[in-house]
Amino acid sequence: MSPDKEIADKFMNCEALENVIRLLNNSFDVMNARRPKDGITRANWNGADGRHEILTKLFQCLEET
Repeated sequence: MSPDKEIADKFMNCEALENVIRLLNNSFDVMNARRPKDGITRANWNGADGRHEILTKLFQCLEET
């Protein structure tokens, strides 16, 4: 078996972990704006980019664990 296949087999059935990592990444993106105008504001909190929704999902995940 090739080394790549062996490594890939170790990550089978880990979609839940993948989802948590994506959620953490998206949460950091929301909270870590490089410019003040890209930060969380009242105007963009409920905007199309889903900042409120992303952080709500993070808090729900933390509550459940």
